[in-house]
Order: sequence, then C-alpha cells, then structure tokens
Amino acid sequence: MRKKYIISLIIFCFVILFSCYTVRAEEMVVTDRQIAIAMNMVYGSFDKGTTVKENLGGDGYDRKDIRDYADKHELDDWTVVDFSNNQLVNLGMTALVLEKDGHIIIAFRGTDTEFLEDALNGVINVHPQELSANIYVNNLAKEYSQKEGNYKFYVTGHSLGGYIAQTAGAELAKTCEKYSNLEVERIVDFDGMGINFFTIFGMVSQVHSSTIDKLKELGEQGKVIDYYICGDVISAAGVHYGEMRGIYPSIDTITEERENLKILDDVQKITMLSKILTTALDAADVFNAFKTEIKDAKDLYQVDSVVAYLMLTHKGEEFASLNYNESKVELKLSKKDGLSYNGIEGNQITLNKSTTLKAKTNYASVKTYKWYVSDDGKNWGEPIKVSNLYENTGEAPSNTLDIKIGDFEDGETKYYKVESYYDDKFFSSTYNYNKTKLQYEYMKNEDNPDNYNSGMKTLEFKVTRNGTASAVESLNLSTVDAGGFIQKIIDTVLGIVKDIFNKITGLIGI
Repeated sequence: MRKKYIISLIIFCFVILFSCYTVRAEEMVVTDRQIAIAMNMVYGSFDKGTTVKENLGGDGYDRKDIRDYADKHELDDWTVVDFSNNQLVNLGMTALVLEKDGHIIIAFRGTDTEFLEDALNGVINVHPQELSANIYVNNLAKEYSQKEGNYKFYVTGHSLGGYIAQTAGAELAKTCEKYSNLEVERIVDFDGMGINFFTIFGMVSQVHSSTIDKLKELGEQGKVIDYYICGDVISAAGVHYGEMRGIYPSIDTITEERENLKILDDVQKITMLSKILTTALDAADVFNAFKTEIKDAKDLYQVDSVVAYLMLTHKGEEFASLNYNESKVELKLSKKDGLSYNGIEGNQITLNKSTTLKAKTNYASVKTYKWYVSDDGKNWGEPIKVSNLYENTGEAPSNTLDIKIGDFEDGETKYYKVESYYDDKFFSSTYNYNKTKLQYEYMKNEDNPDNYNSGMKTLEFKVTRNGTASAVESLNLSTVDAGGFIQKIIDTVLGIVKDIFNKITGLIGI
C-alpha cells in the first residue's frame, strides 16, 4: 500500500513538472517588436552557433541602439542558427536566422539602393533573390523537420527584404504542411512592396499565383501583417494579402531628417529632381493601389527635400518602437551650440544670446510635444507650442523650441516645461477585391483604439539670462574651444557634401 502511494506521488510530481514546462513554453510570445529588431539586425554580421549577445559584444551589429528606439541586447539570449551572406551564390540575398525555445525568426535583408531597385521590381514584380530565398527556407524546413520538438517560424524583412519575406514565407508555409512539427506562425514585412503590382490595371500575375493563394489563406488566418510608415512609396505598390498597419514616424525622426537633408532641397531645385519626384508622388493618387496617405503625409511631415521625405518614410528603425517598454522610455533635452546640439545636464540653462532647445524621447515614438513657460514654475497656463501628428495644424512637426534672449531681462529666470506623448498606435487597412472592377481596392479599417500602448513624460527646467556671461553660455553643457569649433565646422561641411553625394548616387542607383 505504501509502495502504491509512493508511485502515485512520483507520477504526480512528473505531471506537475511537465505541466510547468508546458506552461512556460506556451507563455513565450514573440512580439512584433522582437521581429522588428531582428529585421534591423540582419544588416550586421553574425557568427553561427553563438548567441546574439556574443556577437554584439564583438564586431557584429555595432550600433549602440536602433536609432534609440530599441536596445540591441533585447535579443541577447537568442541563438544565431545561421547567417547567410554569400552574395554570389544567393544573388545578393542575405538572411539571418535566430532561435529561442522552438521559435525561429528568419530575417531577409533589403537593398542599399532601395528606391530605384524596388521601384523597378515593383513594375516587373519579380526579383532574382526569390528563387534563392525559396531554396533557403525549404532547406531550413527540411533541417528542422528532422529535429525533435515543434517549431514555429516568423519570416520578416524590410523593403526588398519585406517583399522576399512574403514570397519566401508563403513557400515556407507550403513546405511546412509536409511536416507535423513545423508551422509558419507569422509573416511580418516592414515597408515591403506588395505582390501583383499590375492589379491596378485589372491584371493578375501568373508567376505568383500559388504564392498569392497561400498568402490569402495565411492572411485570412491573421498570419500576414504589413507594417508601413504612412506615406511610404515602396510599400504602396502592389497588393498585401493580409492586414496592413500604418504608423506615423516619431516627431524626433521627422525633425532629424528635415534638418540633416535640408541642403538637398537646393540641389534638387537646381537639378529639377525635386519637381520630377514631387510630380511622381502626386501622380500616385491616380491609382487606388497606391495608399492615399502619400499626399496627406507630404502635407503633414513638411520636409523640404523630397529625398528627405523618401528617407523619412522608409526607415526600418522606426518599427522597433512597437510594444515598447515603458520603464525604459526617457525624455532628454539638448541646446544648440553653433552647428550642433549638446546635451543638458541638470535642469538649469544660463545664456546670453538666443538659442534653440531640442527634446528627444528615447525608446518610444513620440507623436506630440507640448512646451510651456511660467514665471514661478507652478502656474503653467496654455502651452506656447504644440506639435501633434494626429492634428495637422499646418505647421511643420518639430521637437524644438526657440528661446529668444530679447524676451528676458538681464538676470531674469523663466521656468519651462516640455511634455512628450508617445504611443505605438497603428492604422489598420486591407486590400479587398472588387469583382465588378476586377481589381483590388484599398480599404481602411477601424484604428486600434483599444490595442496600443501610450504614455507621457515631463521635463521641467529653468532658463536664466546672464548679460555678463562669456561665449561659453551654459553652466551645465559640454563646450568646444575655438580650434575645435572651427574643425567642427569643417567636418560638418565635408560630412554634408559626402552625404549629398551618397544620397544622390544611391537614388539613381550608381
């Protein structure tokens, strides 16, 4: 009898242990944020059989943060199963495969001259990397089919990589049907071109007929998601056979692109490039297959350079702000000194001339900035400046505030406050087939009002005018000497010239 109880107790303990293991396995959820980080990391270099942490500690993905929207170490404990970068054999295809607890992310790299190449492939709707990617995922599926346990695949990429993620993801899904332990859990492309571009003329691609059928099936199951920045041109081409989720870029990014590439506006006016590209973008509204946000986004973002607009709406880093961690979000302030901004330590600024302050929200995508001023730091009243992406006021969205020294008496102190409002809200839409017109039409769905994160940070500081202050204006700001300042001007000018050359040659595909 006693032996029977002992055996029962042992069985009970095994059941409990198995249940706990099962619960742990089921509790792991791969977020779109993690997928977006992997999508950005494929542009680095990795060693197979190591962890992400081991790679990032060496010569791998060496950027500190993904444009300060995410930390590279968020995927530290994922294993690098493979990094394929044989440009000659793969026809330029590069893929990164990460695994953790039976979850596998396959990320495809996009191109370096994305706009021209992706536009061309959008017209012909076939890319030479498709075959290499299909062979790659089929071999990967065969390899995992011979392993013990169940495995779920997540296929992703940005721009061209997003297009390949759709075609290869559909191929992988068809292959996984042959094996009981494999499943495509989600295809998530970012700013990727859609399939079947010629549907705007009522034509259907025969090349991708089986791919389209599989994407439709997966789309109906909620397994195909296309994230795009509102106004992006590349993702506007073709049809996405799942849910499309449009997001606005952060005001921080909009300001940065406007400032960094403003000089290109003069170059474009001289070369007529601006007029040509602007005409092309405006003509996009003629076809329903192009998202209507293009013209609206141009009016909203108000970047002078068309190249800056194209860069702004096609940045993969922006998507790393999805599912952000509230505990990591931080609001910082910097002050313009000469041609650059220097970070402010503490909450006091002393100056003797007009300047510009810049706010920055790390680890989140800010959609609204509000600035206040007060004489006593207690009674704030209405904001003196508001930038809100959800309410187009006709003013260019900005994270800066101009401080005029003439508004201060000598020795006077004023109190300021900046509020940062951020979220990972998206706007949902789908392409629906119109049987009368025999083509797909762009249809907006309801937004996700109950399914997004939002938050707010506040930063208070005081500004004092000191008429006797030296050229070093700030008590708590980093400064440079005269020689360093001159060298900084030279370096800045050379950097701008180099940037212009790279952007123009990249645009025309040189």
